[in-house]
Amino acid sequence: MLPPGHIAAGYLTAKILTSSLHYNLTATQVNELSLIGAVIGFLPDLDFFFAFAKIKRLRIDNELANHRKLFTHTPIFWLVLGLVIFFASSTDFGKVFGLVVWLSAWSHLILDSERGIMWLWPATKRFFPFTDSFYKKKYQLKYRQSESFFKYWFWVVLNGYMSLSGLVEILIIVLALIVLF
Repeated sequence: MLPPGHIAAGYLTAKILTSSLHYNLTATQVNELSLIGAVIGFLPDLDFFFAFAKIKRLRIDNELANHRKLFTHTPIFWLVLGLVIFFASSTDFGKVFGLVVWLSAWSHLILDSERGIMWLWPATKRFFPFTDSFYKKKYQLKYRQSESFFKYWFWVVLNGYMSLSGLVEILIIVLALIVLF
């Protein structure tokens, strides 16, 4: 899943939480939590920068550095972080903030699960994908590490949208735009 889909999913998660929970929040707080949800929906992918630094180039190379092997791409990390915030807070805003942190990050992880994440980390480092179709070569568009920077990323983005998760991402983005406007 690409950043626009993660951002839209985090936003929708926060909107669902703020509209379905019975906490006393102002309209401004609901808007703030929606923005926070959008940011948190993308936040687990910031570990890409660690992977880029490790291989010393702005390319995806899961053989050398897979960003999904970091603790920031594990459900337990976001569950613990969100629940610590929830239980440490004495305000309605703080409690909902903790839930938004937890569940908006999980929206990211669920969407990444087509290719697999470490759902049972730290018990195991095994990846649990929803489907293995991504790895079948006949469904993948080819892009080479030797291509120019822009051509390389053009193929990465095109490949991302030419899959089941790409179609789901487009639907999530459209739904988020409908809710927003």
